[in-house]
Amino acid sequence: MKIRYLFLCLFFFVLVAEAQITFEKGYYITNTGDTIHGLLENRDWKDNPAQFEFKESENATVKTVTLKYAREFGFKNGSKYIRATVNIDHSSVQLNKLSDKRSPEFIKKRLFLKVLVLGEAGLYRYEEGNMTRYFYSNGDMAIEQLIYKQYLDENQNLKTNTRYKQQLFSNLKCISVSRKNIEKLHYQSSSLVPFFTAYNGCKNPNYTNSVVEKSRKFFHLNIRPGGKNAHLDLERFSTIGLASQKSSLDDAWSIRLGLEAEFILPFNRDKWSIIVEPTYQNYKSETDANEEKTSVDYKSIELPLGVRHYFFLNKRSKLFVNAALVIDFSLNSTITYRGRNLLEARSRNNIALGAGFKYDDRYSFEFRYDMDRNLLGIYPYYTAEYGGFSLIFGYSLF
Repeated sequence: MKIRYLFLCLFFFVLVAEAQITFEKGYYITNTGDTIHGLLENRDWKDNPAQFEFKESENATVKTVTLKYAREFGFKNGSKYIRATVNIDHSSVQLNKLSDKRSPEFIKKRLFLKVLVLGEAGLYRYEEGNMTRYFYSNGDMAIEQLIYKQYLDENQNLKTNTRYKQQLFSNLKCISVSRKNIEKLHYQSSSLVPFFTAYNGCKNPNYTNSVVEKSRKFFHLNIRPGGKNAHLDLERFSTIGLASQKSSLDDAWSIRLGLEAEFILPFNRDKWSIIVEPTYQNYKSETDANEEKTSVDYKSIELPLGVRHYFFLNKRSKLFVNAALVIDFSLNSTITYRGRNLLEARSRNNIALGAGFKYDDRYSFEFRYDMDRNLLGIYPYYTAEYGGFSLIFGYSLF
C-alpha cells in the first residue's frame, strides 16, 4: 500500500472518531421552574448559544432546547448559562465601522448569558463574532450591561467610553473596593472575574465562586525528534526534442528534530490550534546509471505553519490531524547529476499532512506525509521531486 493511501486511511479513522458525539452530565430549568437532569452536548461555544442539545439518558433521543423553553442550563463541572432579557449595545467594534456616538446604542434582546461569577454581585458574558459584552447584577437589581465603547470623535480620533468603571464604583461598594482598584480594571474576563470574586468575598468572608472557570493552557512548547523516510525523483528535460532523462534515488532514512510552538484557540473545547515547528532535516542518497553516479546531499530547516484539530477519546487521550504549509530553507545543499552537473538545491514550498495520538497533554506520536516539493526550482530544465513520510515523537516541555 502506498504511503498516501495509508495516510488517507488514518485520516478517515479520526473523522469517524469525531462523529461520536460526547455528552456530559448537566441540567436545564424550564419556564415553570422544573429542573431536568440529563446529558448536555458541551460545544464550549465561542459565541453564546441560542439553543443546546439535550437527552435525559445515554440511550434517549436527543432534543434541541431553545431560549424559548429554558431559563437556565449548565454542566456538572459548574459552567452555566442563564436566560435574560437585557439592553445590549450593538455598536460595531470594527475599526472601519466605529460609531461617532459616545453613548451605547442599545437594543433589547433575550439571550443566554454565560455566568462567570455567582454571588451577591454576578458577572456575565455575551460573545457574538468579534463582539464581547459584559453584564452584571448586584442584589435584587436587574442584569445590565457594563458599558465599554470605542468610537470616533468629530475629528475622527479614536476615543473610548469606559463608563463601566463608574458603574462598578457606584454600585459595588465595600471596604476593600477602592476607586484605584476599579481604575485598573480592563474590560476582559481575566480582570473582571477576580474583581467580582474579591467584592463577594468582602461581603461574605466564606464566599467561593461556584462557577469559576478552570484555568486553561493556551500555549505548548513541544520537542519533536523522529525519523524521516524520503525519496528523490530527478528529471532532465531535453532542449532538442530528445526524450527526458530520469533518475530515481533510493529511499533513505534520516533523523529529523523539531521544536513546535502550539497556540490553542480559546473556543470549541480546545480542539483547534495553530502550529509552528522549525525543523532540521537532511537526506543523502545516490544511484548509478550507466556508470554515471547521481547523488544528493540535501540539508534544510523546514518551517511548517499549520492548523491542528483534536478528537478527544477520554480525559487523558486524544487523536489529532493537522495540515501545514512547509516553507523550506536549504543549507548548502547540492545535487550531482550523472557525475558531471553540480546543481544547487533550492526547494519550493509544499504541503504536509499528519495524524497522531497524544496522551496526558505530554506525550505524542505522529505519522506525517510530506507531499513532493521541487528542489531544483531555479533550473528551467530540471526537476527534483522530494517527498516522503516521517514518524515523529513529541514531548511537551510546558
